[in-house]
Amino acid sequence: MQLVGVNVTEERLINGIGRLSKTLFGICSVENYEFFYKKINEINEKQIRVIHDMQQQTRRVQSTVHDVDEEILKIQQSETAIINNINKWQNKANRADKRINEMEVRQIMNEKTEELNILLA
Repeated sequence: MQLVGVNVTEERLINGIGRLSKTLFGICSVENYEFFYKKINEINEKQIRVIHDMQQQTRRVQSTVHDVDEEILKIQQSETAIINNINKWQNKANRADKRINEMEVRQIMNEKTEELNILLA
C-alpha cells in the first residue's frame, strides 16, 4: 500500500513537471491550459485576499495611530492647562507672601514706634 502512495506522488511530481514543460515549449493541451489557468486564478484569489487583509490591517493601524495622536494632543492640552494653573497659584502665593511680609514689616514698625513714643514720653 505504501508503494502505491509513493508511485502516485512520483507520478504527480513528474506529471506536474511534464505539464510545465509542455507549457514552456508551446505544446500545451486544453487540459494543461485549464490546470494552469485554475492554479493561476487560485494564486490571484489568494493575493487579492492577502491584499484585502493588509488593507484592513493598515486601516486599523492608521485608526489606532490617529486615536493615539488625539489622546496625546489632549494630554498635552491638559498638561498646558495644569502648568498655567500652577503658575497662577504660584503668582497668587507670591503676592500673598509679599503682602504678609509687608504686614509683618508694618507691625514691627508700629511696635518700634510705640516703644519710641513710650521712651520719649
